[in-house]
Amino acid sequence: MDKLNPGSEESILKRLPRIIVSGVRYEAALTSRRMILAERETGNIIEDIPYSAITLAVSGINSIREPTLLLSISPPAGEPRSIELIFVYQPGGMNVQNLESCMDILQDHQVTVQKTKSPDITGPMTRIQALTPGMQGEERGQDRPAVPEMGLFSTFRSGRGLPPEGSRKTPYLIAIAVIVIIIAVIAAGAFLAGRGPAENSPQDHQRSLEPTPASTPEITLPITTAIPVSPAPIETPLEVAVPANGIWVRISYPGNYTGTLEAQGLGIEVNSSGTQFYQLPVHDTTVHCFIEKGDGSAGKLEVEIFNGGALVTGGETTKPYGVVELHTPVGPAGGGAVIPAPSPVIQATPYASLPEVSIPPSGVWVRVFYPGNFVGSIRANGQLREINSTGDQFFQFPITGGIIEGSVGKQDGSADNLILEVYRNGAVVTQSFTSTPFGVVDIHTGV
Repeated sequence: MDKLNPGSEESILKRLPRIIVSGVRYEAALTSRRMILAERETGNIIEDIPYSAITLAVSGINSIREPTLLLSISPPAGEPRSIELIFVYQPGGMNVQNLESCMDILQDHQVTVQKTKSPDITGPMTRIQALTPGMQGEERGQDRPAVPEMGLFSTFRSGRGLPPEGSRKTPYLIAIAVIVIIIAVIAAGAFLAGRGPAENSPQDHQRSLEPTPASTPEITLPITTAIPVSPAPIETPLEVAVPANGIWVRISYPGNYTGTLEAQGLGIEVNSSGTQFYQLPVHDTTVHCFIEKGDGSAGKLEVEIFNGGALVTGGETTKPYGVVELHTPVGPAGGGAVIPAPSPVIQATPYASLPEVSIPPSGVWVRVFYPGNFVGSIRANGQLREINSTGDQFFQFPITGGIIEGSVGKQDGSADNLILEVYRNGAVVTQSFTSTPFGVVDIHTGV
């Protein structure tokens, strides 16, 4: 965006540093005449769209709860087309505020706007809403063929059709007759087995002449031995050792996940799957984690913060497209990590670094100080004022009392302090600051 040099009659009203169009990162700027899209890395201008060519601007939200803006463009010469701008996540809801400011600027320049959804309150779609029309109205296939009736003597019956009502008793009579025959055969076999061939001895011959009582054959049932079956071994996941030195963040999920890890101005973009460890070379700070599932499964997403091998805190979710957000203070890095002694702090608070200037003795004033560029908006009793400046600036509001609210954000990645102060009749009412790269300061106070 450094290559943008508007003329003396054109001013920049709003900068949008984090925009995605068709999967590519861009920066956007809204001037008093047009909207400009430039490549984020090179600054080359890709789109230069006059407000007069934009016929409709529709806000919405995509499947991962990011605010979107769909522009319908009808240039004087050329085919009508559309561009969708995605406002990616920023701390403090800055992306939602950027979308609202963009809609207000377009409406002020006679562009028809339509807000179909509210990005700040819309949650993820339910599973029923996510179904496609084809899935909701899916036709059932043919029923599976009927299973033929089977019984003890299924060879005598066919599954192709049922016998007449009068002939249904016949199979039962046949079954009883067959059972009787089988029992008789078993008894005869056992009897004949008991009368095997004998040796021709005189004693046995004499005994054979004597009548012998008939014996009843005994039917021996087969003995069934139960063989114990050992349960199949259960595979246990391998335990991954947590590093014993420094501060680490462990993320575990079977599918894909994305997000950011931030601490002391250091930002790490996360886009991976499975179990991963990320080291944060910081200490005595607050670790911010924002990790989101990339699919609609009910698998468990786990995020844990370790210090010196010991668990500090963690969070998990099983919701489709669920999010785990952590803001955890972490002390000195443990586990034997060598941490240099911090240098003595000269200034007691960030506000001590403010230049000494004369504060207006009367009225309500908002002071914004930052060495680089800052943008935002402040509202007082319904009066909205857009801010786009740099350095040390004072903004007066013609009110005697009420509520002042708004937000101002840094436009670069430095760790310098962005400070906001509210004065009433020369006395400070409230103060707030941030040192996070691209950080945002929010205020809401009564005067």
